[in-house]
Amino acid sequence: MVQWHRSPSLCLETAVHYEHQAERAADPVARQKFLDLAFEWRKSALIYESSDRVGIVPSEENRDSENTGLAELPSA
Repeated sequence: MVQWHRSPSLCLETAVHYEHQAERAADPVARQKFLDLAFEWRKSALIYESSDRVGIVPSEENRDSENTGLAELPSA
């Protein structure tokens, strides 16, 4: 199975890419779609940043172990 490793920096780079696309878009609908995509990628960056802190995303050391490294989120 292929594992895809998304990082906050990758998400932010992708968001910036879509923001640049929005700046160049002449069509207002296309511009808004690029901005929406950028927003979603920035949101993903925040999720991955916070998941690294609470242990939701398995670390390099835990990846091969039987323990998946998943932690429960604190209840609100």
